[in-house]
Amino acid sequence: MKRIIILIFLLFTLNSVFSETIRIGYYQFEPYIIFQGKDKSPGGPIGEYWQSYLIPGMKVTVEWIGPLPLLRLLKYFEEGKLDAILLFPRENELEKKYLYPRTPFMTGRPGISLRKDNALDEISGKESLYNLKISYIKGGFLPSFLQSASIQIDYTTKEKYLAVNLEKLINKRVDAVFNLDIVTNRYEADKFGYGNQIKSLLLPVDPVEFFTVFTKTEKGQRLLQLYEPVNKKLYTEGTFNLLIDKYIPVNYRK
Repeated sequence: MKRIIILIFLLFTLNSVFSETIRIGYYQFEPYIIFQGKDKSPGGPIGEYWQSYLIPGMKVTVEWIGPLPLLRLLKYFEEGKLDAILLFPRENELEKKYLYPRTPFMTGRPGISLRKDNALDEISGKESLYNLKISYIKGGFLPSFLQSASIQIDYTTKEKYLAVNLEKLINKRVDAVFNLDIVTNRYEADKFGYGNQIKSLLLPVDPVEFFTVFTKTEKGQRLLQLYEPVNKKLYTEGTFNLLIDKYIPVNYRK
């Protein structure tokens, strides 16, 4: 009888672990996150990282919500409609309110894209960007390097913000397009046929670490405890870098 009770307890415990569902919101960030249908699991390296590695390792299910405009995503997160944001850099204000893992899963190289006829060929300091109008996404993390009264940031709120921003660039409505990883600009420009009309320059700043961020609730704490050891092991093994090699051509990463 005692063995039966223990077995029932173990089965109940395992079932409760497997039945945990994470509501994860995400925004456009191609080619790392590839759209596969509204509120469906994303493709690309981040999608496969979750579907093939994190979900089985954590023994959870995921309800995908997105892609969403970033401001709406943050609003849903604030309102408790989401348990996690799929991809976000470490940001001081969010770090006070939400749970960040100790280990990231990827890094990005911040940079800007300009029209090829722009005379700027190297960014040596902030002054290189003075008087430029640079398009970015509203609500996105902005490095201190770009925070200057002499640098004008043109914010976009659209879901497909990068396509909108690149179109502004090509039509000479802005001077440059910023993103936290230059790969996204290059990929998107080629996707819409702008690749041969732009050039991209890296900012002289440290790479940006990206995390899956959880709500500061009991459930968020529970999910973080499931996530942390699995992601740390995968990070140590270089799993995500292998997925990047699988999905993203080398020329985008140079």
